[in-house]
Amino acid sequence: MTDYEPPPAGQGKCAECSQLYGTWCDVMIPDDAWKAISPRGDEGGLLCPNCMHTLLVRAGYDHGDAPGMIMSGPMCSRESGSDYYFGIAKCALAQNEKLRSELDRLTRGLDAAQNAVRAAREATGENNEPR
Repeated sequence: MTDYEPPPAGQGKCAECSQLYGTWCDVMIPDDAWKAISPRGDEGGLLCPNCMHTLLVRAGYDHGDAPGMIMSGPMCSRESGSDYYFGIAKCALAQNEKLRSELDRLTRGLDAAQNAVRAAREATGENNEPR
């Protein structure tokens, strides 16, 4: 994540919904996610958290793909920046586990299909060697 200095409250608005800056909490997301939704296309611009969410979903991001950190207000997590990166790592590990589970499921399906083909060939007396 790059350093970001937001405009003073009331001196900016969400590029999508025009809600004034200062009426929402600042949320930072990983650079790659911001690049995918940046309203100016040059990584600049302002988006409120609701519009960030909507644009991330439209860009194909799924649950946990772009973990955000609240940077202002009573829910601010800025003091624990290392926890933010730990959260990103946890999300990446969870995504890895999800992909591993899907790969295992597909491998079991392929094994079952290959076993069914072998059984059918044995039942019909077909040669098991490829032609």
